[in-house]
Amino acid sequence: MMELPIIDSTGLEGRAESSEAGDAQVPEEPEEEEDYFSIATHRCQTVSDWQERFCDREFVQEITVVCSVGEVKPRGNMEIFKCYSAKCQICLDLNKDMFGVNVFTMLQTICDSAAGGCGTCDVLLQGIQKWAEVVVFGDEDRDEDQALSPFTIVNIGLQDGGPVSTKLSNPIQSWEEFNFGEYYASLQFYTPTGRDPPWPAFGFGRQISLTLSVEECVSFAKEQVKNCDGHDASCKPSRPTQCPSRALDLGLGDTHGTIKLIEYAANLGPYITLSHCWGTTHSIVTTTTSNHQERVRSILETDLPKTFLDAVHITRGLGVRYLWIDSLCIIQDDQADWEVESTKMADVYSGAFLTIAATKAPNCDGGCLSDRVTQAARPLETFTINGSDKGTPFQVLVREALTIAHDDTCFSSPRSQTAPLFQRAWCFQERLLSPRLLHFHPDEMIWVCRSSTACECGHMQTLPPDSSQVLREEVRLLNQTFGEVDQGEIDAGEVWRIWKTIAELYPQLSITKESDRLPAMSGIATRLASVLQGSYLAGIWEESIPVGLAWLTDPQASRRRQNIPGVPSWSWMSLQVSGGIPPISLGEVFYNETFTSDSRFKLVKSDNTPATRNPFGPLLSPAIIIEGACIRRVYHFDPTDFFFPCVLQVDDEEHPFYADAKPEDVPSSSTTPAELVEGDKLLCLLLGAKGKKIAPEHMIGTDDGLQDMALVLKQNSDRIYQRVGLLVDYLRKKWFSGPVEVKRVVVV
Repeated sequence: MMELPIIDSTGLEGRAESSEAGDAQVPEEPEEEEDYFSIATHRCQTVSDWQERFCDREFVQEITVVCSVGEVKPRGNMEIFKCYSAKCQICLDLNKDMFGVNVFTMLQTICDSAAGGCGTCDVLLQGIQKWAEVVVFGDEDRDEDQALSPFTIVNIGLQDGGPVSTKLSNPIQSWEEFNFGEYYASLQFYTPTGRDPPWPAFGFGRQISLTLSVEECVSFAKEQVKNCDGHDASCKPSRPTQCPSRALDLGLGDTHGTIKLIEYAANLGPYITLSHCWGTTHSIVTTTTSNHQERVRSILETDLPKTFLDAVHITRGLGVRYLWIDSLCIIQDDQADWEVESTKMADVYSGAFLTIAATKAPNCDGGCLSDRVTQAARPLETFTINGSDKGTPFQVLVREALTIAHDDTCFSSPRSQTAPLFQRAWCFQERLLSPRLLHFHPDEMIWVCRSSTACECGHMQTLPPDSSQVLREEVRLLNQTFGEVDQGEIDAGEVWRIWKTIAELYPQLSITKESDRLPAMSGIATRLASVLQGSYLAGIWEESIPVGLAWLTDPQASRRRQNIPGVPSWSWMSLQVSGGIPPISLGEVFYNETFTSDSRFKLVKSDNTPATRNPFGPLLSPAIIIEGACIRRVYHFDPTDFFFPCVLQVDDEEHPFYADAKPEDVPSSSTTPAELVEGDKLLCLLLGAKGKKIAPEHMIGTDDGLQDMALVLKQNSDRIYQRVGLLVDYLRKKWFSGPVEVKRVVVV
C-alpha cells in the first residue's frame, strides 16, 4: 500500500507539536466553567446549551481547534471539540454522542493518531490511502492543486445512522483563509446493510452498483412507496378531475408484451408518468395524425429510445399497467389536441402513482438505467477495509460521496451538466405537481415525495429536520404546499407567497419555444386557481394586480423582452432572463412583505379571454386599462454606474429605476430596437408603497420609511403604452406627494 509521508511535527517552524493532539489520554475535567465557554458556534452558545443538547453527558471540556497548528480559537462554523469520553481527541472515537459535529484536522494529525494506536483514525487513514492510490496517484490528468499532503485539511462529519462523511481540502497557511464550503474530494465510510458496525458512527449504507439494474430500481422504489404509504395523505395521488385522453397500455403480467396507445374515459387504473428532456435528438418518438392509428394497434419496443424503454421496464417492474409519456400520448402535430391536453397537466401529474424523472438525460437517448459516475465523471468505485476490533472482525466500505445528487435535488439552481431536467421549464411544473418522484441522477437514485426525501447511499435519510440542506430545498417545500392545496389546507396569503417564489425560480429555466412559457406553467396556475380567486392574466392574478404589477428585475441579470403573441409587457412572463439572485422579484421586493395600494390606482378594464383552448395560456386581448397618479420623466443611461445605469431625470433631480430589458444586452446587429433610448419621455404611474427596507446609508431617509412603487411606461402610440420598468423610491424623492396628474392609460 502507498505510504503517506509522515512529517515530524517538531520540525515544522511555527507549528505546535502534534503529539498532544494525538495523545490517547482523556483530558482532565476543568474545576469550573470559565468565560471561554461562551465562544459560539452556529449551533450552541454556551456549555449549558451543549449540556441541554446532549442531555446529561457533560463531556465538553473546551471549544478548540485540534490540529497540527495547535490550539486556535474557532472561526465561522468551526466545530472542533475535546470530550471527556473520547480516548482520541482527533476523531473523537466517532462517538455517537457527537453526531452532527464536524471535526476539522490535518492528514498528518490522523497519521500520527493512527500510529499512536487509534483504531478509528487508522480506518479513516486506510480509506483515504485506498482512494488516493486510484484517484489521486493513479490519475495522470488530475489537478496538481488537489494532491494529498501532510497538511491536507480533513473534515470528518458524523451523522446519526448514516455514513461518515470525510471531505478533503487543499492545505492552508492559517485557519483565517480556510473556506468551509470548498473541498476537492468527499468520501463516505459506511457499513454494508445487514452487518453490525464496529463503531456506531460507521452507519449503514446501501451498496450502489456500478450499473443500475431494473431489479435494484424496483426494490428501492417499492421500499420508498411503502414508507410513503405510511405517511399522511398528501403523498397519495390526487383524484383527477380531468384524465388524460390517452395512455400507453403495457399489458398485464407480460414483461415483453405488446405496447399500445389506448384512448379511454375516466376509468383508468393507476398509472406512472415520465418527466424527460426532449433534447435536440432526432430519435424522439412521437404520435402524429399520420401514425395515430398505428400507435393504437401496437408500438414495438425496438422503436422506443432508451429513456422510454427504461420507463417501460420500471413501470412493469412496479406492477403498474399504464404509462403516460407526453410525446406519445399527445398528438404533436394537432394544435387543437395539444391545447386541450396541455390544460390537463395539473391532473395528469398530481394523479400519477409515481413520476419517473430522467434527471440526468439531456435527451430521450440518455436513459434512466446506466453506469454510475462520481462528481469527477469517474466510474463509481468502492474500497474495502477489513480488520478486527478486540478480536472481532469487521468490514468498512469507502466510496466517493455522491454529493452532487444531493445538491441538485436540494437547491433551486442545480448544475445543468448533471441534472439537465431541472433546467427545463416544462419539467418544473411536473416536478411540483407530482406527489412522488423517482429521480435518476448520474450517481444514484433520489426519491422525493411530499413527506420525505431519500437517496440510495442513505445520506438524505439521516439529515435532521432543521438541516440547512432541507431548509434550502425550495422545490420540495413547494411540492409539499401543492399537497396542502389539493387537500384544501392552505389560505390565499400563503399561496401568494408560493406564487412569488415560483416567479423567482421559473424565469431562470430554459424552454425551446418562448411562446410555450405560459402553457408550460398552466398546470401550476390551474392548481393554485382553486385558492387564488379571480381572473388569471398571463402570470398575474387580477385580485392582487397592484402588487402583481410591482415586479422588478435584478439590474445585474441578463434580460430581453420576448415579443410573444398574447403575453403583454406588463407581465413578468414577457422577459427572457438569466443570472441575478433572483432575476425577477414579484411584488415583495427584497424580502419586504408590506405593500399598500395607492387610493388613486384603479384597474378599469381587463380581459382574461384566452387566445387558445388553455384558459391559463396567452391572452386574446393582452391589454389592461389602468388609472393612477402620474408624473413625467426623461430617460438617461449612465454607463459608469455598474448597479443602476438606468435613470429618471427631471430638472436637476434624478432617480435610478429598474429597467425591464437590459439596454446593453441588445446586440448591435439586432433588428429589434432597444426599448429605451437616451432622452425618451417616460410616464410613471403610481401603484402603491411598500414598507421599510434596509438600504445603504446614503439611501436611508428620516421620513415614514414608505417607498413609492410606480410603473415606468413608454408611449408607443396615442394613449397606448408599454411597460419598460419599475421605479422604487429608495431615495425618498416623494415625487408623488404633491399635486400630480391622475391619468387613465392603456398598457399592452
